[in-house]
Amino acid sequence: MQRMIVNVGFQFQGCTFRLHPKNRLQLQDLFRQPIASASVFVSNESNQPFAVAYQSKWLPICSLLSDLSNEQLYSLDEIVFQEPFPVKEILTISPSTACIPAYGQAS
Repeated sequence: MQRMIVNVGFQFQGCTFRLHPKNRLQLQDLFRQPIASASVFVSNESNQPFAVAYQSKWLPICSLLSDLSNEQLYSLDEIVFQEPFPVKEILTISPSTACIPAYGQAS
């Protein structure tokens, strides 16, 4: 199964996202391109639950973290957002069935 694992660190007004270190290496091998070690902070000023706040934001978050194209991201079987310690899956996306509304349009 081809998957991306994103570790999530909860902050006061949002979350910090980072690729799981071993998974970053697996993705480099899979797509035969370097993937920099990066983190991204995304604000959640509305204080919505994680799945509500970030489910529609998976594509830009994963794109920024990995520098993979949309086509490459959609080719993955799943993208798992997890708390790293202790490991707990908090959101799983199936890119092949995910629907992203156009920017500025309500979903």
